[in-house]
Amino acid sequence: MIFYVVKMDIKNNILDKFHTDVSIGIAFNEYYFVLVQNFENNYLRYDLSNENDQKFLIESRILDPNVNLQLSHISIYFDNLPDKLDYEENKNKLDYSMGQLELIVSKPLKFYEQYIQPESYRIIEAENWDVHNHSINISFKLPNDLQINDRTVTILMYANNKTENPQIPNTNDRISQRELVPLTSYTIPNKVISRID
Repeated sequence: MIFYVVKMDIKNNILDKFHTDVSIGIAFNEYYFVLVQNFENNYLRYDLSNENDQKFLIESRILDPNVNLQLSHISIYFDNLPDKLDYEENKNKLDYSMGQLELIVSKPLKFYEQYIQPESYRIIEAENWDVHNHSINISFKLPNDLQINDRTVTILMYANNKTENPQIPNTNDRISQRELVPLTSYTIPNKVISRID
């Protein structure tokens, strides 16, 4: 099997005006030819560290100082390692799922405020939420009952486009007409997954 990967910068493409890059992967042998195209949002230079699989620190800088985005929240997805049943259920899908949204990390609230908790995931407050100009420094701790175990974890940072979009219905909260833009995503290296026996 022969593999090729090509990465290109793109801006304002017709599929999504917020995409910044596209990667194209090609694999083939004498029987098969596979072409994979992945559009990416690459807005950050980042460093992600985790102390003990539960506590995380994200230090980032927005690459383009002219981009009109403001950090909104961090979504955390968990996905089990694939097995034969997963393969059968997903083999005809044409897109990639990051897994199940289990947690959202948001800006700390005032002591008398609290987030309304949805049924399908939890919202927690970051321990540190330091966002100035284009510099981002955030730390958070996973709840004790939310264990990584042998699952893949994807952390996705979202920003609000500061420019309002009139095509999005206004609900008078001054934020609803702003599009959410994924800045980039990070997959946590899991010790169980990355171990070589």
